[in-house]
Amino acid sequence: MPKIIIDPTSRILYASFYIEGLYQVFGKKNVAFSTKYFSDLKRDKEAFAFEHYFAFVLINTDKKVTRYIIDFCDPTDINSTAYDWCDYYAKINLDLEHDFNSQEKIISIPPSFGIKIWNHPETIYHCISNLIKCKSGLIIPVKRFLRDYHEQLKRPKLEAYQTAKFPKNSSEKAPYVYLIASLWQDKDSMSRTNLLRKKFIEICKSNNCNFEGGFFTSKDAAIPQGFEDFLFYKSYGTKEYVAKTILSKIVFNTPSVHKCHGWKLGEFLAMGKPILSTPISNKLPEELIHGKHIHIATSEEELKAGVELLLSNNDYCNYLSENIKTYFESFASPIAVIKNIVKVAIK
Repeated sequence: MPKIIIDPTSRILYASFYIEGLYQVFGKKNVAFSTKYFSDLKRDKEAFAFEHYFAFVLINTDKKVTRYIIDFCDPTDINSTAYDWCDYYAKINLDLEHDFNSQEKIISIPPSFGIKIWNHPETIYHCISNLIKCKSGLIIPVKRFLRDYHEQLKRPKLEAYQTAKFPKNSSEKAPYVYLIASLWQDKDSMSRTNLLRKKFIEICKSNNCNFEGGFFTSKDAAIPQGFEDFLFYKSYGTKEYVAKTILSKIVFNTPSVHKCHGWKLGEFLAMGKPILSTPISNKLPEELIHGKHIHIATSEEELKAGVELLLSNNDYCNYLSENIKTYFESFASPIAVIKNIVKVAIK
C-alpha cells in the first residue's frame, strides 16, 4: 500500500476534509506527518501560504514520490511557488474560463468544509507532535497554529452531515427554513452576496415560512440600509448550525467572497439538501445540473418562483435530494475527491 506524508505546517481545519479522504483511501496507519519531503517548498517565505493551500506526498510501492498541493483558497489565483513545487495542483475555486492547456498539473475539485477527524487525545497528540516537527519552520504564530487544531475538534464529524434525517412537512404546518450568514463588509459582497441572501429571506417570510436566521455581525460594524431587521449578534454554534440546517426544508446557495463556492455549498451537498442557488461562478469537476441536482435562479423573479416551487412540491425536493446525495458520493465526498486527485499516481 502507498504511504502518504503530510506537511505538518498545514492548516488542519481546512485540510481535515482531505485528510479524512486520505485515511479512507490509504488507511490511517499509512498516513503520517513529516517535514522530510517539504524542505524545498519554502512556505515560510510566503505570508499567506497557511491560508492558501496544504501539501502532501504519495510514496508508491516502487518508492516513487509524487507531490500534491490542495488549494482551498477563495480567490481563483494559482500559487506559483506551490505550483512549481508539485506534480499535481488540486484547486477548489477555478475560474470557469481557466485555460487548462497552459497548466497541465491543475485538477478541479469541488468545495469542502472543515470536519472533526480526531478525538481529544488524538488532537492533542497531533498538535504537539506537529508543532515539534515544524521547529523553526512554523509559518504562523504558535497561538494561531494551536487554534486551528481546537477549531477542528469543535467541528461535527462527516457522519453528522451524511446521516441527516429530514422532517416530513405536513400540509397544516408552515415549512421551517433556516439560513445564517456573515454580513460581509467587502464592496462586492455588499452589492451582491448580502443582497441576494436578504432577498431570499424576504421571499421566504412572504411565503408563510417558519423562518429562522439572518446575518451575523458585530454591534460596531457598518450596517447597510435595509438590513437592520435581519441581524443577530450572538453566533450560532457549529453543531447547532448543522442541526438546524438539516431541519430546513430548503437551503440557499450563492457565490460568496471572491465569488467562491464556500463551505455552505459543500455542506449542503453532504447533507443532500434541496438547494436553491444563483448561478455557480467557478468551475466544478462535474456540473450541477439545474432541475436534476439543484434549482438555479438567474433573476429575482426566478428566485421567487424557485422558493414557491420548492416549498410546495415535496416530490421535486425529494428528487433533488436523492440526486445531490449521489453527486456527493460520486464527486464531492472526501474519498471521491482524493481518488480523483491521486488516480494517476496509483494506477
